[in-house]
Amino acid sequence: MIALLRFSSSRKEKKELPLSEVKSILIAELTRLGDVVAIIPSLRVFRSHFPQAQIHVLVSDRFVSLLNTIDLDIQVHGVPEHFIAKGFAAGVYIARSIRPDLACSMSPARRNATVTLASGARFKVGYLTYLDSLTPYLSMTPVEGFGVTLDTNSHYKRENIGKRPLKICHALGVQVAGMINGIAWRNEVIEAVGARLRSNGVIPSCKYVVIHPFSGWEYRTWSMERFNILARLVVTKLGHDVVFLCAHEEIHLLDSSRRQFRDQEHVHFFASRDILESAVALHGGSLFVGNDSGPLHLAASLGVPVIGLFGPAPPELTAPRRENGVSLYKRVECSPCDQRKCIRPQDPCMGLISSGEVFSAVAKSLFATRSELAVANV
Repeated sequence: MIALLRFSSSRKEKKELPLSEVKSILIAELTRLGDVVAIIPSLRVFRSHFPQAQIHVLVSDRFVSLLNTIDLDIQVHGVPEHFIAKGFAAGVYIARSIRPDLACSMSPARRNATVTLASGARFKVGYLTYLDSLTPYLSMTPVEGFGVTLDTNSHYKRENIGKRPLKICHALGVQVAGMINGIAWRNEVIEAVGARLRSNGVIPSCKYVVIHPFSGWEYRTWSMERFNILARLVVTKLGHDVVFLCAHEEIHLLDSSRRQFRDQEHVHFFASRDILESAVALHGGSLFVGNDSGPLHLAASLGVPVIGLFGPAPPELTAPRRENGVSLYKRVECSPCDQRKCIRPQDPCMGLISSGEVFSAVAKSLFATRSELAVANV
């Protein structure tokens, strides 16, 4: 299907992008949380460069509430995530009903390319081929344009994933300097949801550290036993509560931890059904600790200090591009790997990160002065 759509789109004559004629823009990012968070700075860039245009953002339906909380004039549309055929059809239907002048595929995913190419837009830009890979950041992917002459010849390969959507802006000749730092959220929404979660006892009213112990892939995940050790140390040595955060469908993976801490009132478990509630729980935390995953990027985008644990992918490729973060990583001979088969399953790279060094990083992040740190470690 993509090959046919590409052929049809390629037959249109290319021209310079007429800014005054762009009244409607479609931004397609129908993949994972980390990729959705990565496009948020580029949304600010598009909003600034095309002030007259309606900007429509197409994402999986579970991310709609999150993007609606950004203090930005955009319209967010959701499509089903768990039904592939239904999601494709819904995405194409929404795209064509918008009738965009410009459509952008923000990452090399099959859904993004299909929806963008089938959108009916006069100008189509972005990653318009797809990669059947768990690690697209290891492959070279061109930024292409159909119906439009691009300002620069741009490719994405082995760069931080935060640069991937911005390369589309560069290709269009859109200035991004000074536009990508910080994300403005609707504070009234954050505060209202936070008050509700605290009143329901979901998150504590005192200082707490958020631990997200999952990643979606076995060899990118630090051991649950070590996360439990870390949680106990944070409570007993550093005087902070701990909130274990996960998606609702992952709660059974925390059964052993819940049994271990069943008599510990300072350790909480939040199995979220709503990504906005997850974001609010992250926003209220003093610190986030977790594997290389979407919640790590979400926490960083909310301005929360983060400690990310990395293994198969080095932090220069997949860590959040924020100053308030620490990345713990042990480079081994097979890094970066393609995440399809571990050649050292008995001694995986994530296991080389010790509980002690993670705890030390947590203590240093929570306590600004040496005297406070010394007290914390007594």
